[in-house]
Amino acid sequence: MIRYYFLFFKLLKINNAITYTAEVSDDKHYYSVPHQYIGKKVELRYNETLLEVYSSSTRIASHPRSRKSAGFSTNSSHMPDNHQFMKGWNMTDFLAWAKAKDPVIHEYVETVFAQRAHPEQAYRY
Repeated sequence: MIRYYFLFFKLLKINNAITYTAEVSDDKHYYSVPHQYIGKKVELRYNETLLEVYSSSTRIASHPRSRKSAGFSTNSSHMPDNHQFMKGWNMTDFLAWAKAKDPVIHEYVETVFAQRAHPEQAYRY
């Protein structure tokens, strides 16, 4: 039985304006932060089970820790409005466009959407 966890700290700047994420380089996993913090410095505090993001000593995000390489842990409330609604575009629109182009493109677009917890994450890749 584990009685304690080591707590790790990392200071970083949220630079990714597309995915508004903080990367834990140990895992190569990406965790969302509220989009208002793009360009700002934050502190990550994480252990074996939990990751928390702080700005000026205020917790702005919390996620269960994941070790899925190149994975995303996204809280939909962290997304800007244009990612939540994509101004009328949705997964069905993208799939219809891809199907009209070529069956191979359609299959690829389906795969990209299937790899994301939130389809909106795939719209700008």
